[in-house]
Amino acid sequence: MEIVAVTLSVISIVLLVMVLLLLRRQKDFGGKDDEVAALRQAVDTLGRELKLNQDQNAASLREHLSAESRANREEMVKHLQSANQTIHSQMSEQSLNQLKQLGELTHNNEESLERLRATMDQKMETIRSGNELKLEQMRKTVEEKLTESVDRIGQQSAAQNQQLSDLSRSNEESLERLRNTMDSKLNLMRENNETKLEQMRKTVGEKLETTLNQRINESFHLVNERLEQVHKGLGEMQSLSTNLTDIKKIFTNVKSRGVWGEVQLAHILEEILTPEQYEANVATKKRSAERVEFAVRLPGRDGNGGVIYLPIDSKFPVEDYQRLLDAEESGDTIAVDTCRKALEKALKTAAKTIHDKYINPPVTLEYAVMFLPTEGLYAEALRLPAFMEEAQEKYQIMVAGPTSLAALLNSIKLGFRTLAIQEKSGEIRQLLGTVKTEMGKFENALETAQRKISEADTALGKASDRSRILNNKLKKVELSTGQTSAELPETE
Repeated sequence: MEIVAVTLSVISIVLLVMVLLLLRRQKDFGGKDDEVAALRQAVDTLGRELKLNQDQNAASLREHLSAESRANREEMVKHLQSANQTIHSQMSEQSLNQLKQLGELTHNNEESLERLRATMDQKMETIRSGNELKLEQMRKTVEEKLTESVDRIGQQSAAQNQQLSDLSRSNEESLERLRNTMDSKLNLMRENNETKLEQMRKTVGEKLETTLNQRINESFHLVNERLEQVHKGLGEMQSLSTNLTDIKKIFTNVKSRGVWGEVQLAHILEEILTPEQYEANVATKKRSAERVEFAVRLPGRDGNGGVIYLPIDSKFPVEDYQRLLDAEESGDTIAVDTCRKALEKALKTAAKTIHDKYINPPVTLEYAVMFLPTEGLYAEALRLPAFMEEAQEKYQIMVAGPTSLAALLNSIKLGFRTLAIQEKSGEIRQLLGTVKTEMGKFENALETAQRKISEADTALGKASDRSRILNNKLKKVELSTGQTSAELPETE
C-alpha cells in the first residue's frame, strides 16, 4: 500500500509539473490558447483514466503487490518519460508552427494594409477632384447670383432715391407753407400778448399797491396783537409757576395723587370707549365695600346678553419714583438700586391689592389692569422683569401706561365692532337680499327704458329722413322772375 501511495504521489507531482509547464508555456505564447487547452484536456483525461485504472486494479494490486510493484514502477517511469518527451516535441513543433504562422500573418497584414492605403489614396484623389469641380460650379453660381442681386439692388436704390427726392421736395414745400402760417399766427399772437400783458401790468401794479398798503397795515396790526399776546404770556407764565406749585402740593398729597391718576384714566376711557362700554366704581364682590375705579363691560361667555368686567385701577407710588429719579440724577448707583427695590416692592403691593380686592371670576375676568399714570413710571416698571413676571403669573395683573392702555382699549373697541358686525350680519344679509330683488326690478325697468329709447331713436331717424326728403323737394321749387323782383310796399 505504501508503494501504491508513493506511486500515486509521484504521478500527482508529475502531473502538477506538467500542468505548471503548460501554464508557463501559455504565458510565453499568448496565441496558443487552443493547443494548451487541448493539452490540459488530455492531461485531465489521463488523470481520470489513471484514477479509473487505480480503482479497477486496486484489488489485484493488493494481491500481487510484491510481484508487480517493480514492473509497474518501471513501466510508469517509461510512460512518464515517453509522455514528457512527446509533450516536449509537440510543444517545440507547435512553437515553430506558431512562429511561422505569425510571420505569414504579419506579411499578409502588411500586404493588406498596402493595398488598403493604395485604395484609400485613389478614392481620396477621386473625392478631391469631385469637390474641386463642385466648388468651381458653386463659385460660378454664387457670382452670377451676386451680380443679379447687385443689379436688382441698384435698380431698387435708384427708385428709392427718386422717391426720397420727391418726398423731400414735397416735405420742404409743406414745411415752408407751415412756417409761413406759423409766423403769421405767432406775430398775431405776440401782438395780442403784448396788449394783454400791458393791461395785466397796469392791473397788477394797481393791485400790488393796494395789497402792499393793506399788508403793511395788517402787519402793524399783527405786531401789536403779538405784543399784547407776549404780555399775556408773561402773565400766564407767572400763573403757570403758581400752578406748578399747586401741582407739587397735589402730588405730595396721597389722596390728591390718586384722584389725579383716576382723572387721567377716566379721560383715556372717555376718548376711546363709549359710556355704555365701561362703568365707574364697580363692586366686583358681593357684601364688599371695595369699589374698582373703572371696569370695561365685555360680553359674557354664555352668549345670552350677560356682562363680564375687566377691572382697571390706577396706582401712582410717586414718593418711591421721585426718590429713584433723584438718585439717578445724583449718579449714586447704590441709592439707585435701593430706590428701585423700594419701587418694585410698592408696585408688587399695589398688584396684590388689586388682585385681592377686585378679581372675582365669573363676575370679572381672571386678570385685571393696573394703570400707571406716567410713561416714565411705566418705563421703570418695564425695567423690573421680575416684577412684571410676578404680576402676570402670580397676581394676574397686566401693567399698562397711558400709551399701552390706549392700545389695549383700542383692541377691545375693535372687538366690540367685530361683535356688532356679527350681530348685524343677519340684517345685512336680509338687506342684501332686498337690494338684489330691487336690482332685478331696476334691470327690467332699465331694459324697458332702453327698448323705448331705441324705438324713439328709430322714429327720429325716420322723421329726419322725411325732413331731408322735404328739404330736397323744396330746394327744387324755384321762384318766378316776377316774385323774385317784387318789392314790398312802403309803409307810411
